[in-house]
Amino acid sequence: MVRRSLIPVLAVALIAPLAATAAQPAPAGPAPTAAAGPPWQVDWGRFYCSLIRLPAADRPFAAAFLAVPGGDSTQLLLIQMGAAPLPRGVTSILLQPAGRSYDVRSQIQLRGTRRVLAISGLPYEFRSELTDATELQLRAGSEPGLRIPMDQARDAVAAHRRCTAGIAQQWRVDEAALAALRQRPATTNFLGYRPSDYPARAIWSRTQGRVILRITVTAEGRPADCAVVATSGNAAIDERSCRVAMARARFTPGLDAAGRPVTIPAVFTVTWRLPGMR
Repeated sequence: MVRRSLIPVLAVALIAPLAATAAQPAPAGPAPTAAAGPPWQVDWGRFYCSLIRLPAADRPFAAAFLAVPGGDSTQLLLIQMGAAPLPRGVTSILLQPAGRSYDVRSQIQLRGTRRVLAISGLPYEFRSELTDATELQLRAGSEPGLRIPMDQARDAVAAHRRCTAGIAQQWRVDEAALAALRQRPATTNFLGYRPSDYPARAIWSRTQGRVILRITVTAEGRPADCAVVATSGNAAIDERSCRVAMARARFTPGLDAAGRPVTIPAVFTVTWRLPGMR
């Protein structure tokens, strides 16, 4: 019998919430070619490519744009690097000079020893908007907040694109085909996962993990195949992730430019967590 305190929590997300200041092991195969220069840095790991706006003397925050190759959204992490407090209640991001605004969700978290403002709800190709931007404004309601300069972003965005393209190729995911869709595939039932799906051996060993799956979603919204493209590091968690998805996952299918359902591989991130553990 599983004790109530060990009943696991499963989270299915399209962006892996990792702190971009700590690099992860690179994926198997040739590393993606990426380069950037001050004030930017591009990094990659098992789960993401990150585009980082480095902090400055007058702005003690690092801004990291995280994207899972082949995913459908971007996460912005504002990482506290000094004593200045992180902005609170951020509800939208405004890009200048275009004046384009994006509604977002935000939450302040503690990651390791640093406080991080995690902002989600940005589209996957948000990075393209940064190419010609001069600054990014974090807004709480209608009130302007922190301004993040976007100078010299063009080369960094190109390097980040090479990073995601290189990893997507290793994962056998066609980023160009996904970008051409009117609508990307999306799970309608959290890939079918239930708390009881947590492998018993992983519960007793207090093992958590994050795994990235490549699932071919049919035009009917069913999984045709599943493969682990980034391992959790635990064989039982990896195997269970694909087995459950193949048995119970349901999707809204991808739609082509004409609005017709298509069959296409897409990427999904599954995070297996136990209560009381980070």
